[in-house]
Amino acid sequence: MNRYGIEQDEWTEWWETRGHERLSLVLWAAWDPIGAPPLDEYDRHAVRLGEYLYTDPSVDDVADWLGEASPGTDSGEPASERDRYGALRVWEWYAYEMEELGFDKARRLLEAIAAEADVGLTPSGVQRLVDYSEVTKLINAIEEAGARILWIEAEERDAELPGRVALLELAEVVYVSEAAVAARAFVRETGGYGLVYALRLDPVALGDGGGAHRE
Repeated sequence: MNRYGIEQDEWTEWWETRGHERLSLVLWAAWDPIGAPPLDEYDRHAVRLGEYLYTDPSVDDVADWLGEASPGTDSGEPASERDRYGALRVWEWYAYEMEELGFDKARRLLEAIAAEADVGLTPSGVQRLVDYSEVTKLINAIEEAGARILWIEAEERDAELPGRVALLELAEVVYVSEAAVAARAFVRETGGYGLVYALRLDPVALGDGGGAHRE
């Protein structure tokens, strides 16, 4: 499993259906050490680089890899500006693809858990008026499934209360025990006039069964 929570077989399916072709185009558009080659010129580079990307290299690592792969470059020669620019574009593209793949995996699990708990969801999250029992039911089901909540956001429905409030910050993964406290407190404080409209599970926790709590 890579650091985005994607297992090898899931990654392979993504690679075969879209990853290989798109990485080859990113190399053609953002790196291109040859200059105006055919669109498929870097297919072989993409295969080798794709295998390397699964190991979660840094941007600098990718730049060094591109430097080594550049025609006419001596082994050990520092990466060029072109290599560093290409590496940044590759790394940004790959991070976006993996995050989307991970969150799609987490979304499917959340939908399955919510259906089993008989809690309604929309494509963007919970997005419904909730009361204490609804929030408790969903969070208990998530805990029982061994998953972890990455973040929750909610909106006050009472005009006298502040507007949209973030219960948990995206900057740090908050595990489900703390998420449960925050969500239940929100419902109590708003007297039920609250709408939980977005809830995401942590895709990294899904590959190992989840259930781990921060000490």
